[in-house]
Amino acid sequence: MTTLTKQIDLTRGDDYYNADSRALDWDSTGLGWPSLVGATITLGLQGVSVVGSVVTGPPVKARAELPSTTTVLLRAGNYPYDVQAVLSNGHSVTLARG
Repeated sequence: MTTLTKQIDLTRGDDYYNADSRALDWDSTGLGWPSLVGATITLGLQGVSVVGSVVTGPPVKARAELPSTTTVLLRAGNYPYDVQAVLSNGHSVTLARG
């Protein structure tokens, strides 16, 4: 399995919802991700943990939506993040980081 590396740019205080076409998506194209059926997705960023979702495809995506109440807590700068999945069998995998 290959872990996706991708930079994301966020604006402090903004909402990032799929309804506004602003959700954060990471897709499995060409990466050999395990099945995400029944998986739990979590985005970790600056000490904040956000529960995400699995979007069936193709391609299959891991998605996180961030409300402004979360992004207002983020400090300016470049910080690492990771997207973790806990699979239906209980195994943990890192899908993406940046």
